[in-house]
Amino acid sequence: MFCANCGKDLSPQAPACPQCGHPTVARGATSRTPDGYAIASLACAIGGLTVIPLIGSILGVVLGGVARKRIQQDPSLDGDALAKAGVIIGWVGLALWILGILLVILFFAAVSSISF
Repeated sequence: MFCANCGKDLSPQAPACPQCGHPTVARGATSRTPDGYAIASLACAIGGLTVIPLIGSILGVVLGGVARKRIQQDPSLDGDALAKAGVIIGWVGLALWILGILLVILFFAAVSSISF
């Protein structure tokens, strides 16, 4: 048995990895359920780029962080990749919003400096 986090060889009875502290999955457990926060994070982040700008991006980042912490603490939960994608897409959405606001400010500054 190996640690899913760092790859160290583990005893089957070990409740957590002695090297990194990552909890081990109980023997005989075949499937892990995806964390709802991870799914919500990805959905909100995608929504932040399309349907609900800014708010969706913020929710994607926040929910993704919560999900990653929950997944790290509970070995029965899965979905770290979903949570990570939600955080990344959320930050991209926020960066696009900031860029858009800066472009609008620059546009109005340029227009106001033109004399007619």
